[in-house]
Amino acid sequence: MDDLVKICARIREERIRLGMSQQEAADVGGVTRKTQAAYESGASAPTVSYLLLIAARGIDVQYVISGSRDRGLMEGHVSLDVLPGFAPADGPTTIQLPEFLLQRKVGMTAITNVRWALNPSRAMEPEIERNQLVLVDVSQSQISGLIDGNTYAYTLWDRPDIRRVKLWRDRLAVVGYGKSPESTDVFKDDEGSLEIFGAVVGVL
Repeated sequence: MDDLVKICARIREERIRLGMSQQEAADVGGVTRKTQAAYESGASAPTVSYLLLIAARGIDVQYVISGSRDRGLMEGHVSLDVLPGFAPADGPTTIQLPEFLLQRKVGMTAITNVRWALNPSRAMEPEIERNQLVLVDVSQSQISGLIDGNTYAYTLWDRPDIRRVKLWRDRLAVVGYGKSPESTDVFKDDEGSLEIFGAVVGVL
């Protein structure tokens, strides 16, 4: 039995263990019932974002992926902490990702500076889907160090979001994706309401 089929069979096993219907599991994971069925049958591979969302409801994702309920760090994996405010309140605070995949996504960024987050809005779709997992370099968190056009995780008036930043002489703007993207101007007087958490350096 190949690895994907085993993973998918364990998704079904965990769903049944928790007494959830396919529709309930689909709702938790932010997918359709048809997609849930495809994940369970092995017709489609589950996304990282889906796995994080179902983990918040008690599904043992480490068991789903590895077949082991041992909580230690899996060989060849790196443990990443969550970016505060960018994950479900009752969800996991750390995740494990294969080191080779993480290194490929973040390039020269030091892994010790990387945190994971779930994109909380649709502003960057289709470039970054809502609830998609993003990797954030927390060393790039100073307003004075912002790079025009880069994408950042931030809170503005205590609301978390992920968007591109445009720099102007008298203000900056947080901008969505697309031809007519949603944009919010932040003038110098309002910069105290803006907290930059870091630059997005990868998407999974």
